[in-house]
Amino acid sequence: MRWRSLERLHIVLSLIYIHLDAVGEEFLKSNQTPITCSIKDEKDLKNRGLKVVNTVNYWQESNFLDGTIEGIPAKHGYGFVSKPMGNVMGFYVQLPNEKSLYLSADTIYTNDVEKVLHKYKPDVAVVACGTAQLDLFQPLLMTMEDIVKFSKATQDL
Repeated sequence: MRWRSLERLHIVLSLIYIHLDAVGEEFLKSNQTPITCSIKDEKDLKNRGLKVVNTVNYWQESNFLDGTIEGIPAKHGYGFVSKPMGNVMGFYVQLPNEKSLYLSADTIYTNDVEKVLHKYKPDVAVVACGTAQLDLFQPLLMTMEDIVKFSKATQDL
């Protein structure tokens, strides 16, 4: 199954508690959209009536479409703020006859991010970046310095 010709929508969910609003949740439920998510979010999503068909754990491959998906640890914020930000997981996806894909999720630059970039050498690496920050805490996403570090690490691929 090719990225550009997926006949059926399949959603990979990360960071559920912050980004999935009521309208999005209802859309997924009413369309019985198959969902792949972190093993840590499975119970909650099923309790909310969503169709979880696959779970992913950190550094373990799971079947996904005709290929594999692997959970990559992510940390949503620098310092204390990362604790209340919920479960976060990036994803490394490999499908037959397609470029490999790393989705960082909402994370700062960590040893795990560096590991996936250097060890797996994804063909496409997508970083979540911006200036999200709560009033009292450090940034929730990579700083500009870390975005540059991420970008430079992908140039070696």
